[in-house]
Order: sequence, then C-alpha cells, then structure tokens
Amino acid sequence: MFFRLKPTRSGQVLKLVESYRDDTARPRHRAVASLGDAPLARADWKPIAKAVEDRLYAREVLLSRDLSAVQVQWVDRILRQVSSEGRWQPFADPSATAEVVDGVRADAVSHTDTAELGPVLVGWEIWKRLGMRELLAEMGFNRSQSQAAAISVINRLADPSSEHSLPDWYRRTGLPELTGNQLRGAGDDRFYRVGDLLLARQRDIERHLRERQRSLFNLERTVLLYDLTNTHFEGLCQRNPKAKRGANKQKRNDCAQIVVGMVFDQFGFEMAHKIFDGNLNCGCYVLRTDEQTLNEHQLWELYVSLSQAEDGFKGLKTDLGLRPNRHQTEERIDAHVFICVLAYHLLRNILWTLEQEGDNRNWETLKGVLRTHCYTTILLPTRSGQTHRIRKAGQPEECQKAIYRHLGIAWDCLPCTRSVIGTAPVPNEDHARRATL
Repeated sequence: MFFRLKPTRSGQVLKLVESYRDDTARPRHRAVASLGDAPLARADWKPIAKAVEDRLYAREVLLSRDLSAVQVQWVDRILRQVSSEGRWQPFADPSATAEVVDGVRADAVSHTDTAELGPVLVGWEIWKRLGMRELLAEMGFNRSQSQAAAISVINRLADPSSEHSLPDWYRRTGLPELTGNQLRGAGDDRFYRVGDLLLARQRDIERHLRERQRSLFNLERTVLLYDLTNTHFEGLCQRNPKAKRGANKQKRNDCAQIVVGMVFDQFGFEMAHKIFDGNLNCGCYVLRTDEQTLNEHQLWELYVSLSQAEDGFKGLKTDLGLRPNRHQTEERIDAHVFICVLAYHLLRNILWTLEQEGDNRNWETLKGVLRTHCYTTILLPTRSGQTHRIRKAGQPEECQKAIYRHLGIAWDCLPCTRSVIGTAPVPNEDHARRATL
C-alpha cells in the first residue's frame, strides 16, 4: 500500500492506495481510504502505509516497525476508518491450514463477556518478570495462595478495590485467561489470608525485589532518599495501637492515622518501608549518600532528585489506592500498605522501562490507552444449529502495540479457548439409505 495525492476541483485529496493484479494479471490500483486534506507529512507516508497494510492482512512482522507517536495515531485512525466504512476486503486467501467454520450465519455473529485486558496483562507480565511466582513458591506458598497474591497486587495497579469486591473484579478482567484460574467458589477471605502471609515475609520479599530491579536495569545505586507520608481512617481504628491523631497532610486532623516511612533510590525504586505511630512528625526529607566529593551543584541535583520520593508517594496514594484504608486491625492495615508497596514495584518497573524508550506518560494516561484492549467471546451460529464459541484477546491498536513492544510483552500468543454448543442434526434413516445407494 502507498499514499497518493489525487487532484480535485477544490484542491487535492490524500488517498491510501493498494496495488493488485486483475484476472488477466494486469496491474491495477484500488483505494483503501480517502483522507481528504489530512496534514500528513510525506516522510510519514511510507511507514504508516506499511503498518496499515500489516494490520489489515494480520501479517507477522519479524522486525517491529518503530513508529512515532504521531504515526501510531494515524495508523489507528485509518484502521478505524477502513473498519467503519466496511468496503475494503483483503485479496489474500485464508491459509490452507486455518480452521474453517462452514455455514456461519453472518447476520447472527455476536460477542459477549468482554473483559478488560490491557492493564492486567501488563501487571501480570511484570509480576512474572520480577520473579514473584518463583519466590513465593520457594517460600512455601501453594498455587492458590501465589495467585491470590498476584491478584491482590495487580488489582492495586489496575483498579484498586476492597478485598470483598476482588472476586467480582477479577472475573471482569482477562486475568482468569492469563492465570488459567477461574476462581470458582472463592470468597474474599483468601485475599485477607494471603495479605497476612505476604506481610510475614516482608523483609525477604523486599530484599528480593531490591536485587531483582537492580539486576534487571543494571542500576548503580549511590543515593538513598527517605520520606514520610500519612494515611488516615474514617473509623476510630481502636484495634490498631499505631493509629493516632497527628498533623495530617489532607487537613484531616480529626481522624486517626498512621505514618509510612519509605526509602527510595535515586531512580525512584522502593528499597524498604516501615509503619510508625500516627503522631510522628512528617515534616522533613533525608538524603543519604556515601559520595564524599560532591560539589554544590551536584548536591543541588541530588536534592532535586527528592522529587522521586514525592512521585513515589503520589503513585502510592493516587494510582495504587493506599487511601482509603478500610481495615481496623494493625496486621491488616500493615498488610494493605505492603500490598500497595508491591504494586508500586510493578508500577515503577513499568514507568522506568517506558522512560528509557522516551515515553514519559503517567500511569493513569497509559491505563486509559490500554483499557480498550479486551478479551471477548465470539459467537458464530451456523445453519446446522451449532454455535462456535471462541474466547480470545482482541487485536490491539497500534498505540497499544507500542506500549507492549517497549515493555517486551508478547500480545500475539495469549491463551485462546474454543468450544461448540448444540448438536448438528442427524439425517433420518431413509435419507441415509438413499445416500448410500
């Protein structure tokens, strides 16, 4: 495919054109999409045309196309236009080895049970990349406990909610397909229990994550940043001795609260955390380094790097749902904080990876892009009375592909299930006998 300007009475129209050969093998052209006077730079024509062609023909690309953000937007726009117009049809014949369903009633094709995939796919892949499944297995977690831990943490990343609502949230996402666990008959108590188990191994888990993040990104840590924040409770929280009134950053001095202290490296990765009584003063930063030869300018740059600590706390409180804290006992409150910290490890891994690729968008923006990539069940009714049910992930848009590509996530080999409901009619004996004569 290629772009061509076509003269008109009022000016010029930019068209995406496809070459083909007719029945007599003569070369022909046909229009794929007319873009009017779209302000598309000539330098973008070729990469956009090739990317659109790859998507329309569902081609495997050995070397990924490095498209700019503008080019990605144009690819998605053109694909939506082609889809909505419904006139373009591919020339390529289906693969001889592909499954063919005969007699499909095209007007009755539908889909159901659509589930959000993009954010939880990213969370699940980073959870695995951090070696959390292997670590928890070594610690004696069984498969059910390990998956409950992953669900709790990924929920904080994707759509923070209470333990009570976790089973319903889980079933509305693509996690059942990714984990292979439908979570049938599971109540919210398993998520409370797994929080207790995680908290009991907090030091070992944080030690593992410190080393894993360092080795993944080859980090040379020379500076540690320490900061405090607080989180308050709507209730009295009388069963938590740490819950006390103190200076509250949200001006909720009427509420009991706890204080969370965290250590970050200069790259924004969490190193350790501890929970203190709520009346501890939260008014200072601490910056620690073993470097003895820093000049004034370098010291100022280090001071500015304290923003990493601020960004870390901001992510915990807004993106990951540190607030509100709905628990009442000390152990459950501490477990809630720790699960938020684990989710922050996923978040920082995602953002740092994308930052190295020049993508500095925040997590809320990235989630907004990823949310439209979904799992769905496609229903293909046939004339025989059977219905083929295909559960699979949709084709991501180019803007979503770019995120997956930068994160090293393979979206094209996700789990897919198929089933057939209903039975084909059985021919009667007279018809069968005549057919054999």
